[in-house]
Amino acid sequence: MQARERSGRHRPSAFAIVVAALVALVVIAAAVVAWSVWGTDWRARRNNAQALEDFRIACAANAQHPGGDTIAVISIPSLGLQAAVVKGVGAGSLGRGVGWYPTTSLPGQPGNFAVAGYRITHGSPFRNLAELRAGDAITVRDCTHTYHYRVITPASELTVRSHDSWVLDAVPGHPERVPDEAIMTITTSLDLVPSAERSVLFARLATS
Repeated sequence: MQARERSGRHRPSAFAIVVAALVALVVIAAAVVAWSVWGTDWRARRNNAQALEDFRIACAANAQHPGGDTIAVISIPSLGLQAAVVKGVGAGSLGRGVGWYPTTSLPGQPGNFAVAGYRITHGSPFRNLAELRAGDAITVRDCTHTYHYRVITPASELTVRSHDSWVLDAVPGHPERVPDEAIMTITTSLDLVPSAERSVLFARLATS
C-alpha cells in the first residue's frame, strides 16, 4: 500500500503535462521563427554566392549568350548590396538573389527593368531599401555592359498594394505610351511582417 502511494506521488499531474506541452510548443515555434529569419538568410546568401560565381563563369565562356538563370548582377554601394538578378520572381528565384520580372525590359534597355526581392528572410537583399534617397546610385552589370541608374522615387515615398501591376508597365502608370528611356523598378515588402503592401523604388538610367 505504501509503495503504491509513493509511486502515485511521482506521477505528473495534468497541469504539469499541459505546461510541458506548452513549453515544447514554444520551443518548436522559436525554432521555426529562427530558421525563417536566420536559416533562410544563410541558405539564400550561400545560393546567391553560387549564382554570382556561375554567372561569372558563364560570361567568361560566352559573353553574348551566357545561358543560365542569372541575367545580371545588381550592386547598391550605399547598402553594401551585391546580388544576382535571377529570372522569375517565384520562391526559387528569390531564394538565390533578386528576381527579375520576365515580362519587363532587360537592364539598360528602353522601358522598365523591374526586379523584386525580400526585405526580411531569404537573404534580405532589400532590408534597408527605404534608406535610399533621390540621386543614390544603383549599378546593374550584365556580361557585356555596366548600367548606372540613379534613384528618382525612393521606396520610402511610394507604397502600393501587392496587386498594383501598373508599376511594371513599360512607362509606369501609362501602359499606352511607348518608352523612350530606360528606368528600373524595385519592389519589396513594406513591413517586416507579411502584408499586402509593397514599397516601390524607381530609378532612371544615367550612363552605361
